[in-house]
Amino acid sequence: MASNVSGRRNLGDWIALIKKSNSEFCIKLDQIYGDNEDLKARATRMYLRILEEFGNKYGKDRDVIIIRSTGRVNLLGTHIDHRGGSVNPVCIKEMLLVVEPRGDDQVILKNVDSHMFPDEQFRISDCLPPGEKIQDWDTWCYQEFEKRKNDPSVTWSNYVRAAVLQDWWPANLGRGGPLSSLSHRMQPSRAGCRRSPAGPGSRDREAGPVRAR
Repeated sequence: MASNVSGRRNLGDWIALIKKSNSEFCIKLDQIYGDNEDLKARATRMYLRILEEFGNKYGKDRDVIIIRSTGRVNLLGTHIDHRGGSVNPVCIKEMLLVVEPRGDDQVILKNVDSHMFPDEQFRISDCLPPGEKIQDWDTWCYQEFEKRKNDPSVTWSNYVRAAVLQDWWPANLGRGGPLSSLSHRMQPSRAGCRRSPAGPGSRDREAGPVRAR
């Protein structure tokens, strides 16, 4: 049984909310895009498309979370903010992710642009060392990288593996955490953009844009 996760709605309820005039979803779009009607219309189409695609791939009667994450460019260098310097990050376009928590340890990944990002899946138990806790995450990651860097089977799913293994799985051990997902991005491929979170615990969870890692 998948764990109870805040922000989940039935797929049909999400679609009805998005199509409804003056809904909390529309209010959230106003907060994000201001009075730019073209951007709001494009965002609405994106949300409806990814939800409908999720239903086609996984089934219509699903309770899901929507996550919105923007691409980010740091105009004055990268990571200098970690050392007290000044940066001027700019958000450009965005990526959407629709997820459904699962009750096993499997993560299933699909993308709207399946011709560029083929379906992937992995089991968390296959990625972690059996029967032992990772004491030094950085060292373990480097060792795994050295083992995998010439492996032709390594794919875009590694981005998700890192997030699940480091953040979600230790925090949800025994309470779920794995997921079925569908993603849709607006950034050009290989654009070199980082992801900027909307913020865990954000009130965006209830009105369309939810949260991101």
